[in-house]
Amino acid sequence: MRRIKGFILTYILVAVGIIAAIVGGFFGFSELKTRADIEQRWSQAQAFAAEHEYGEAIEAANDLISIYPGRSQADLARFEITAWQKLLNEQTNRHQQIKNLLENSRAALSKQEFEKALKFVDEALGLEPEYGASLELQESIRGEIKSTHDTLVQKARKFEYQNNWEKAIELYEQALKQAPGEEVREGLASSWNNLYLDKGRNAERDEDYETAIKYYIKALNFKDLETTRLSLQSVKNLISDRKKFEELSGLAKQAQLGGDLNRAISLYLESQNYTKKSHRAKISVLQEFIIKAREVDSGYSGIFIVSRDNGVGYSSVRDAVNAAKERAVILVMPGVYRERVHVLKTVSISGIEKPENTIIEYSDGHVLKLSANGVFLKDITFRLTDVDGTEPNAVASSVIEVAEGSAKIVGCGIMGGHTGIKVASDTECNLHSNRIYDNFISGVSFEGNARGKVEDNKIYRNRINGILVRGKETKVIIENNQCEENRIGIAIAAGAGPTVADNFLTKNDYCGIYITGAGTNPVIINNRCNNNKNKGILISSGANPNVISNTCSNNKSSGIVADGKGVKGLIKNNECNNNRKSGILISNGAGPEVISNICNLNRWCGIFVTGDGNDATIDGNRCEQNESDGILLLDGASPTVINNICSRNSFRGIDIQGVGTNPRVENNRCENNKRNGIYICQGAKPIVSDNRCLQNGLCGIDIQGSGTKPKVDGNYCEGNTECGIYISKGAEPTVSNNKCDGNLKHGILIEGYGTDPIVSNNRCAGNKENGIFVTDSSGALVKGNNLIENLHRGIKIEGVNTKPTIERNRCEGNKENGIHISGGARPVVIKNICIRNNYSGIDIGGTGTSPIVENNRCEENIDSSGIYIYHGANPSVQGNICSQNDKHGISVGDFGTEPLIKNNRCERNKEGGILIYSKARPTVVKNYCFNNVEFGLGFTEDCKMPANNHWGKDNILEDNGIEDFIIVAIKSKNKSIE
Repeated sequence: MRRIKGFILTYILVAVGIIAAIVGGFFGFSELKTRADIEQRWSQAQAFAAEHEYGEAIEAANDLISIYPGRSQADLARFEITAWQKLLNEQTNRHQQIKNLLENSRAALSKQEFEKALKFVDEALGLEPEYGASLELQESIRGEIKSTHDTLVQKARKFEYQNNWEKAIELYEQALKQAPGEEVREGLASSWNNLYLDKGRNAERDEDYETAIKYYIKALNFKDLETTRLSLQSVKNLISDRKKFEELSGLAKQAQLGGDLNRAISLYLESQNYTKKSHRAKISVLQEFIIKAREVDSGYSGIFIVSRDNGVGYSSVRDAVNAAKERAVILVMPGVYRERVHVLKTVSISGIEKPENTIIEYSDGHVLKLSANGVFLKDITFRLTDVDGTEPNAVASSVIEVAEGSAKIVGCGIMGGHTGIKVASDTECNLHSNRIYDNFISGVSFEGNARGKVEDNKIYRNRINGILVRGKETKVIIENNQCEENRIGIAIAAGAGPTVADNFLTKNDYCGIYITGAGTNPVIINNRCNNNKNKGILISSGANPNVISNTCSNNKSSGIVADGKGVKGLIKNNECNNNRKSGILISNGAGPEVISNICNLNRWCGIFVTGDGNDATIDGNRCEQNESDGILLLDGASPTVINNICSRNSFRGIDIQGVGTNPRVENNRCENNKRNGIYICQGAKPIVSDNRCLQNGLCGIDIQGSGTKPKVDGNYCEGNTECGIYISKGAEPTVSNNKCDGNLKHGILIEGYGTDPIVSNNRCAGNKENGIFVTDSSGALVKGNNLIENLHRGIKIEGVNTKPTIERNRCEGNKENGIHISGGARPVVIKNICIRNNYSGIDIGGTGTSPIVENNRCEENIDSSGIYIYHGANPSVQGNICSQNDKHGISVGDFGTEPLIKNNRCERNKEGGILIYSKARPTVVKNYCFNNVEFGLGFTEDCKMPANNHWGKDNILEDNGIEDFIIVAIKSKNKSIE
């Protein structure tokens, strides 16, 4: 029984399929539109649900049910609504829990109970990890913790500079509770060490050696420094010496009392070696100093020793400098020296241990002013202790100022000033392996015409610039430095032209490298500007740099930014990947050359160009896998965009938007993007030529919007999921000489009122639907195109008041019609060639469909007529040549079909010249029907011709195979007579 039922069901389905095929021309389009609308609404509901927007998903599903209650998708929607409602209820409850936790967290934060505040936020994130308000509050709490922590550390350092170790320890311990970190632990250990070191030295001065030893051992427990070990050993030696002195003095006294005066004198002399540093020890120390002096300056003229505690040499650096000769070496013993020094001669000043063990400091102004050639500084920490970085009217202070001449600074620490090292105009300074940090403006600044090299330095935590180079002719080499946690890593301004190479710039607040000012023309090469808190490299205000082969990745804004009119220069071979915004941003009229860069995996665009007056060149770049567009041109940007590869981006390959946005976009490759290859909208007027737009998720080229008038010429749009080229919403492009092949829908789709493009000389071949599809009131000019072997029609025109001009096109080998006109369309179809299509050459159907069809050639079409008119269409069909078609030259059928058939030439068709059937009422005059296989002019008995038809009088019928003029029997109701 089941088999019988199955057989009956199969029979019914086959019958329905046959009927559908017969009436498909009338109902097919309406059903396709309905299915498309259902699919769109259901996809929208599912998309809302996928984003956890269950309320919007339910609303969209209910709309679908109300409009299409009987469809299968409506049943599926009802089922899903139940599940979504449950998820919505759970989500609402969860969000209320999260809201309560966040309120508790904010209350704790207001009391500065940071640990408690973070605990509440962590609980909220446990409920929903990506909840925006929770993430924002977590970031705010961490920022508050960092701000409080940084303030405590800054205060601790200030007390540390003032040798107030107890207060520094108190503040460091508070900071450690706020945010444990190696830097804070290091500062705390140093403060404890210095505290016990000072106590040990005080006890040593009081000759309380046992107590001094205890303090030195405690200092070593916190920080194992060579200076502390030397102090400890010195005290132990003093204890040993004192015992030896007492022993020898006692023996001498006994010898004197015994009358042995020679022995007594000998013992007294020997005992003197243990009351002060022995002559032998002094010689040993001097030998060490000589070795050190030779390291500093092999041609030194003399050695001057500076020691704070032990009475050797000079007690101040200033005194040693004043006493020294030219080319002297001044060796500074470990310790803290509080003084200001002005160097007016060629000398070398060097510590003998690590720089942190030898400190020269002063309160404000400067520590060291250099006004001589060839000054050399090494292994010393220089610092200012009382500079107020918050006072706007404070006199600017520099820790070291190179005021005249030249200097070399190696292995030093510089901190605490407005500027760490200031190199004045017309001077020279070379910096190597220094640590320059915690200055209130710049770590290093080079002024107009200064020279020098900055190499292998670590420059960090300066309030504004790590390195500042400004002024014309300031040509410094800045190489292989690490600049981090400044506001700007390296700033170049006011016409400077340094070479900046192989530096590492990270965690800077504003940007890694900043280049600004007319005439500023540095070379920026092979730097790494990564993980900065805003931009990697910023170019502004008329600068003209060469920015080459840098890596600008993982920055919280864009990798490279060129901003403002007058900005030129070259941006080439850089890698700008994984940035929070765009790989490269060109804005506000900047016009650099942007060549051969790699801009991948950025949160926004690979390259973003915006703003009037922009004349940049975007050439040979790779923009792939970005979360928005490969290249975005916006708001009047008009660069030259050539030879770029834009692939696998989440939006478009190239996106062109806005009035005044008129770039030249040429020879680019836009493929496998999730939306369009090239998108043009909102009044843009680019020239888009010779691009390859392949296998994109929507269209190869999408043109939309009133006033959008691009010239789209010579592009290749193949294998796209929808159309090769899509024109809509009032756009008026000129689309010519393009190849739109193998797309999964149409070669070119034109739709929408006011959409009046010129579409000429294009090739649309092998598309899965139509070569060109014109619909919804478009008034396009479609001229001179080749529409070849498309799976539906060469050209399809439909829709009330759709009035394009279809002229001189060649529609060949298409699987359905050459040209199909329906749905009330009123095009002008003239001088086209429609040959060897699988159905009629020109197919005209539907009430209100009234085109002008003149002077076309419809030849050798397969299994149908040259021109076929049906279902109430009323075209004017004049002056056409219809020959060698498998059925008739022209066939007209169906009640209400009343065309004008005039002056046509129908010859050598395999059945008749003109056939009228199924109650059609055309006007047929002055046609020439000859050499057709069966008849010249025929009609069925149910066709009553109106009086103005001149069947035999005005029409020329001759040399037809059976009859020139006949009445044709009705064969069946399935239109096989056509």
